[in-house]
Amino acid sequence: MLQALTREIGDVLTVSETLTGITAVDVVIQGIAMEVTEGPWVVTRYLVAPRGPSALFLFDDPVYGVLDSAEARLAYA
Repeated sequence: MLQALTREIGDVLTVSETLTGITAVDVVIQGIAMEVTEGPWVVTRYLVAPRGPSALFLFDDPVYGVLDSAEARLAYA
């Protein structure tokens, strides 16, 4: 529940899934859909995309953000 309520678009997650053999793949949250159903249950779905070799547009993430790194293309002083 904590993950469902605190994750935001742009956050990086590490995904592993045994059925397809995916192990420790970094993905970026592109969209979030939440639905409250009877119970009460909160169903959360993330629309994710693979994290590419460059994290150019991840500005706000404390680990993957690029504005504070030396190789940042869009750095600030």
